[in-house]
Amino acid sequence: MVTTMINRWSDIKEKYGVTLADPVAKNYYEDVENRVYWLDYDFVDEMADAPIDIIKLITKYNIEDIGLPYEERRPFIIYINSGGGDLFVCSSVIEAMQTSKTPIWTVNVCRACSAAAIILMAGHRRFGFKGSTVMVHRGSTFLGGETSVVESTQAYIKKLDKRVDEFMFAKTTINQKEYKKKASSDMYFDDNEALNNHIIDELVNDYEVFDR
Repeated sequence: MVTTMINRWSDIKEKYGVTLADPVAKNYYEDVENRVYWLDYDFVDEMADAPIDIIKLITKYNIEDIGLPYEERRPFIIYINSGGGDLFVCSSVIEAMQTSKTPIWTVNVCRACSAAAIILMAGHRRFGFKGSTVMVHRGSTFLGGETSVVESTQAYIKKLDKRVDEFMFAKTTINQKEYKKKASSDMYFDDNEALNNHIIDELVNDYEVFDR
């Protein structure tokens, strides 16, 4: 879809000799102005650090809102459709979200899996579209190198996994025993199961709910 938009933009520019705004950049800056972020990618490999932009925006909006009471701050909405990604980045993002005095709403548009599910849970108000899916599991990492370095990294990842699990159980009513049985594979929740397990607070029945 984005590629098609860019191609059409280039064709119009070439045919008519006019200068048009880059649609991707235009949408991004409009979203920043409207306090919206689309986590619609898997944050792995070259995209692993991309969600750090969420921390930048949280910082920006909290600075803009200094002096405003909570109820007068315009919420920041994070729309999610992601298979997850880097646990280190996820941990930093959820801590920034918890620190924010400006309200943060998270919305599961289609799927929130693995680390993306944890970001969904960190919202101050959490929504799910009908038909959306949540998946949680224990993170996996492939390490190589000197034994001492691998052991040190493994120990830290286990510590981080435990911290994320504790956060998940504090934010939801996911059954801990069932999770521990299934965490080595994948544990899925449909839209109603996500609601019943308090992964989300409400299902989206009307788009007007996002009118802030």
